[in-house]
Order: sequence, then C-alpha cells, then structure tokens
Amino acid sequence: MSVVDARDGKLRLVALAAGLGMVLFLHGASARADDECLLEFHDEQGNLIPDGNTLCGEAVSKSCSFSLMLCVNQTRSGCTTATLKKKIRAMGHCKTGRLQLRPSGDSAACGTVQSIRVKTKKNGTREVRCTVSATAKAKGRKDRDSVTLDCKPQVGACPATTTTTTPAGGTTTTTGPCPGDCCSSLPSLLSFTTGSTGCGTDPPGTVTPGRCVQGTNNGTPCTTDGDCTGGGLCRGHLDCTGLYFGGGQPAGINLPGTLPDNGLSYSKVDSCSAGNPVLGPTLAADVPGPGCPTPSGTPTYGQRHCTSPGCLFGAPLAIPYPTSTATGTCVINVVSNQPGVGTGSATCATGDTSLSLPLDSQIYLTGSIEPVRVCSTCTGGTIGVCGSGTCMGGPRNGMPCTPETNALNGSYPTSHDCPPPGAPGGQLVSGCPAASGTFLGCLPIAFGLSTGTQTKTSFATAAQTLVFCGFCFDPNVTNAFENPPHPCTSDAECTTPNFTSCRQQSNGAFRNSFATTITETGTPPNVSIADCQPHNATLVSVFCIPPSYNGIVDPSGELPGPGAVSLPGQAQFIP
Repeated sequence: MSVVDARDGKLRLVALAAGLGMVLFLHGASARADDECLLEFHDEQGNLIPDGNTLCGEAVSKSCSFSLMLCVNQTRSGCTTATLKKKIRAMGHCKTGRLQLRPSGDSAACGTVQSIRVKTKKNGTREVRCTVSATAKAKGRKDRDSVTLDCKPQVGACPATTTTTTPAGGTTTTTGPCPGDCCSSLPSLLSFTTGSTGCGTDPPGTVTPGRCVQGTNNGTPCTTDGDCTGGGLCRGHLDCTGLYFGGGQPAGINLPGTLPDNGLSYSKVDSCSAGNPVLGPTLAADVPGPGCPTPSGTPTYGQRHCTSPGCLFGAPLAIPYPTSTATGTCVINVVSNQPGVGTGSATCATGDTSLSLPLDSQIYLTGSIEPVRVCSTCTGGTIGVCGSGTCMGGPRNGMPCTPETNALNGSYPTSHDCPPPGAPGGQLVSGCPAASGTFLGCLPIAFGLSTGTQTKTSFATAAQTLVFCGFCFDPNVTNAFENPPHPCTSDAECTTPNFTSCRQQSNGAFRNSFATTITETGTPPNVSIADCQPHNATLVSVFCIPPSYNGIVDPSGELPGPGAVSLPGQAQFIP
C-alpha cells in the first residue's frame, strides 16, 4: 500500500508508514496484462505507480514536486520479460529532466529518481495538470505507461483516497475516510515501520544514577562522558534506537548496538474487543506487495514482513566487535514458534499497542569483512529501488540487491538479499537448526513490544547481588549454565543436580555493574489512529537473553543477561 503527502510541497509516493499522510488518486485503465511489466513508473521508494494514475499534490510556494523513476522487466504475475534495446525517455507536458533508463537485455532494472516540479498558475490560484508518458518496445511487443501529475493550489484539496497494492500487482481503491472507531468497519492490518530517529534527546547521565564504566574511575557518579577519565563512559540513560544486552562487566562489545531502521511488520486485525482491534499473526501471503523481486534462495517479500513463525523481523543486525574483529557476529532475527506468537492489541483512540513477538536470533560468526562490517551489506543503492545495490561479502558477493536499511554506520546498509558469510548453501536457514560451521545456533528471545513502560528490577542470589536474568549454573565448572536454559529468580529454583546456583554472566546490566533497574518507556501516538494514516510511536521491550553456550559469544556479549531496546517509528491501520 502507498499513500501520498504534499504538505511540504514535495509530493512523495512512499512505502507503508514511511510518509506523512499522503493521498493517491487512481483513474484510467491498464495496458495488456502480458506486457504490463515491460515498463513501469515507480516512486522514490520503489513502489509501483499503476499505469494511468493521477498523483495529486497540494502546492507549497506555488508548486508541487513529484519524485519518479522508470523501471523495466519487473516481475509481476502474468507478465513475461523481454529484451529491450533502446534507451527509454519520459516525455510529456511536464519538465521531466533526465527521467530515463537504458535497459540491459531482459534484466530487471530501474533508473535514477528524478524530481519533477509542477507550478500552479495565476499567481498560485490555478490548478495545473500535466501528463508524463514513456514507451518500451521489444520484438512484437510494446508497453506504454503514463502518469498524470495534478498540482492543486489549496491545502486539503486532494481527495482522501487510500490505495492498497495487492501481491499480484493489482490495486483495490477505497474512497473516503477509514472506519471511525476501528470496529464499525474493521481494518484488515496494522503496520509498524521502524525509523532511525524519533525518540527523546536526553544525553547519557540524565537518568540517575549515572556511573562511569570502562574507565580508570569506573563506578564513580557522573553526568556526562567528560566526568569519566581513562576512556570511561557515563552510563545511566538508554539511548533511543539503541540495542543493549548483557551483564555489567565493563568489557566486551561496545554498547549500544545499532538497530537496522525501515523494518516493516504487519499484524492482522483478527477481531474486536470493547471497541478495539485484537491483533494476530500474518502469513507471508497476507503482506501487501508486491515490493521488489527477491533473488532466488532468499526470503520472499512477504516472509520479510509477516509475523508468523518463520517470518523475519527487520533486516540483518550487525554486532561488530572492533577491538576483537574475529569475534564480530551477524544476527538474523526469525519469529519463533511459541504460544501466543504474533498476538496483541491496539487502542483506536490513543494508538497504544502491544505485541508478543518471540524471536530466534540466529547468530553467524562472520569475523570482519572490514573492521566494523560483520554482515554482508548492500552498497551503492537506494532503499526500495529494486536491484539498485550490490552485495558486499557473503555468498552473493557482487550480485544485485535492494538495500533494506540506511547507511547507519560502517556496518550498514544490510539486506536479506545478501545472506551473511557462512550461510549454509548461500541461503538463510529457517527455525533454529543445529550449529554448523560459522552458524553458531540461536538465542531464543521472549520479545514483547509495547508503547507502554517496561521495567526489570535486579534481585540478589547467593552468588551475585544484582541479577536481572538468572539462569541455573554449575558453580563447580566455569561458565557451565544448564542446557537447555533454566530461568530462575533464586537458587531454590535450580533443582537439577550440580546446576544449583542462579546467576547471570556478571552483576548489573549493559556494562554497568552498579545497575539496579532497567526501564524503557514507549510512546503511543496519543491521537486516534482510526484514520488509516501513519502516526509516530515508539515501541519498547525489556527482555532476558539466555546463554548461547558458545565460548566466543557469551563472554564478548556478557551473556546470559538482560536486553533492552526502543524502536521509534510509525503505526498505521490498513483498510
């Protein structure tokens, strides 16, 4: 599904929940079905603009800006690719600039995104419409597509229409507002797209007690990193978008880890309770699409965004270890087959949301492709622009890919088009199979997301005074946690012979051995989300991570121990 916004004068057609209340107005007829995929107009995120559509924009400073690109030989149901030889140019009454593409045989390809500006007339009081068209020719075949750009002078002048793109490439248009109370006409899906910004801006140390860690004055109170000498850091505040894990020993992998952004997940609206939707898991077939074609052997578009067992949660997660590059890992988060998986609730009036999403975090010991590049990356491309990048590292090294994340740091962007080094047969594995080669196995994570507040408080056992996530341990053998993991809150719960001590890797949390409480506070939209428009929200989770039983992962990650994460993004109901 796509929506359109022109409130800033720049009309962008963007992926679900990635824009700000945009409107798409459909009209016209399609070309012949067997030729329709030869040529297409796409938006800047790679979403298909069906042939004959009108994009409606509301002018700012007397003009609208539309971002478009040309794509050829895209995979669609009922379509057959063809060899295209001539350069394709967009023509029309609009000033198209260099909106063009040079095909490469019958390969799928997209040109660069171009901004097309449409000016209103009569000193900004008169609407202007112009049409852009392009034609692709092959032996015995022809596909001509067009899109009309409509720049209206008044804010609010575009029709309130929501368009959902189906996996088969067709469209279903729903005119008018979304259901007012979410239950009079039940929406079908709830989407959430993670972002890289959107949380608070408090610096480290603003949460009491801030303590210096990893420095010569380790453990002393602080308010900023400048208070910590000898390379220490002031820790107390948990940064938004950060991933924290492990115990309090001031060593190991640097925190916080950087979470991939643009993670898009869909939940199904199963029923209604007390006027609010009840959420259930989606299958791959439930995911709106079609999205970008996925390379053979990699997860389908639907698998990357559903919430049933075997679906993926977000793009590959990089956990580099710059001071010990050989022990860097790449993590693939797969939705686990556990009771209650994918279930939750949403409140229409405020957007408060909760979702149970237990994960199997598959760990690949990749070492370093570069000092901080531990996952294969998809470089040189644009998010959502199909096949615009190139895999760096892993079994698909040098092959085309579509970036799924931004270049957040030296470890990104990543993509499931580029499996990590060591992936069996060059493919991602499903479930949690036995460890083999550089695949170290899985960490089961009881991941529960909510827009509320989640807290863990430490407790004391005979061996440790500040335990957040205890697991039964054999005190007579170094690092010998019971296998399978046996969670505990006291020594009395550890009844298996020899495994009689309840503990985690070390006292405290997140390289702070003085930590006593972990709190993550989410943010609901605090407005009605029944309008089927994207609304800013932050989902959080505080959880426990069991031992991996790997001699490299557990010491460097300080596992077993607690984990915490905050995910800013946008939530949106879909009719």
